[in-house]
Amino acid sequence: LRFVTMSDEEDVFCDVCKGVIEGPYITVDGKDLHKNCHKASVCSGCKNQINGPSVSAQGFDFHPDCFKCADCSASLLNKPFSQDHGAVICPNCGVARLKKTNPNAKIVTK
Repeated sequence: LRFVTMSDEEDVFCDVCKGVIEGPYITVDGKDLHKNCHKASVCSGCKNQINGPSVSAQGFDFHPDCFKCADCSASLLNKPFSQDHGAVICPNCGVARLKKTNPNAKIVTK
């Protein structure tokens, strides 16, 4: 986290809201942010700022429409899901990933 003063040479755009930054701004992990956008939640699906309802799952925030399986794009709202290497996935895709990486794995369902 570092505070930066604007240069007169070129426009700098906020990586959260995409607006032009005028005046001092913050850089976090290489991303330029308005001071107000620093605390704003960013959707893990589309990477845009969340200004309305959101879904939080395993430390990540999503727009409700963006909370879907990384493999088949099925909505995960009010449905079971798992996480594999940072991707949220539905149970069917979870089984498919497991079978692909461990062809001899026994799959037990209840």
